[in-house]
Amino acid sequence: MKKLICLLMVVSLVCVANAATIRYQNSGDWFDVDLSDGNGWQGGLVPGAADVARANWGGWTGNTITLSDAAPDITRFQLGVDESGTLVVNNGGSITSTADSKVGNNNWVTGKLVINAGGTVTNNSWFGVATGNGGTKAAGYDPSNPTATWGPTYGVVEINGGVLDIVSHLWAATGGTHASSGGAPTSRATISINAGGVINVGGNLGLGTINASTPSAGGGIAILNVNDGGLLNLHYWDDLNSIMDGSAIWIEGSGKVIVGGNRLTAVENYAAVGKIQTTWEDGITATYDALTDQTTIIPEPATMALLGLGALALLKRRK
Repeated sequence: MKKLICLLMVVSLVCVANAATIRYQNSGDWFDVDLSDGNGWQGGLVPGAADVARANWGGWTGNTITLSDAAPDITRFQLGVDESGTLVVNNGGSITSTADSKVGNNNWVTGKLVINAGGTVTNNSWFGVATGNGGTKAAGYDPSNPTATWGPTYGVVEINGGVLDIVSHLWAATGGTHASSGGAPTSRATISINAGGVINVGGNLGLGTINASTPSAGGGIAILNVNDGGLLNLHYWDDLNSIMDGSAIWIEGSGKVIVGGNRLTAVENYAAVGKIQTTWEDGITATYDALTDQTTIIPEPATMALLGLGALALLKRRK
């Protein structure tokens, strides 16, 4: 029995030792491990279940990793850590991360995630977009102002017909103010769900905060666009703090937001202060269906189509 215990301990230590943060150098395909052309994963290994995959190469411009097949599960991915980085998931591409993943982690850089039609990203923990404070811009970046100045962390998510499944919370623009920023928000998140695209969130939503239940002051600015043909499917939101000051959800065309529970009053309150908006002249419509216990929010022109589905209650707000 003692020999067996020792063997198990050795195996456990080996597993921990093999865990790594792996950075993709330059730009190329996710499965590229041939470093002779200067592209691919450092160390020559595709990230696995114990690893953190990073796209952060090339300074402000950054690098781009493309994924068009099913990748092995990873612990997390980080796009934009000190340097910018982009992950593009194309048709047939899929990846699952088991811990929190971040798009726009820190410093004055941009993290970007693009999921095209036929692509799927699954995150089995909370998901962050523009999660850290900004940083100092490189001197000389702006020829008219060569003196280094402070800039925010940027996080950009584009769902172009693909699917982003978030098992836990979605936090966007969570970086607060910083002395070097002159009191300005230091994180900026832009999330766009375009035609055929879907984001499913199994936990809470926080735009401008990392904790919508007890938010701290001074978060960043997050804009979530649900465009024509897009769907945002939320299991839950906080009726007071899920959309902080300066942040907003924009719903356009046939875009749709679904939230668990009866949120009619919350929708009215958020819309009244510009935290849920549309460019449609007649504003938004919210309906609650007691059978599914869900509230659906759409632009006003889609009202009649929604009523045809048997919605049980209607809240209309005009600009």
